Amino acid sequence: MKSLREEKNLTQEQLAEKLNVSNKSVSRWENGKTMPDLSLLVMICEEFDITISELLNGRRMNIDELKQLKDTVERLINYSMEE
Repeated sequence: MKSLREEKNLTQEQLAEKLNVSNKSVSRWENGKTMPDLSLLVMICEEFDITISELLNGRRMNIDELKQLKDTVERLINYSMEE
């Protein structure tokens, strides 16, 4: 997450303020001591313009991986609608 934050030219304090958490929380996430609360994942992804999969995997996905993820999600949606 540190590299994403730095790409946006944000300090830990600025990111913490945007997410309504302490800068110590951001530091712990970046050091791998803790993970963000699940309720924050969407906000974090929106801030960095990434998918939740990319956030959890710790890397950006290439176009083929994103297409495969989209296909999987669409199949899951269709399956759940059929049930």
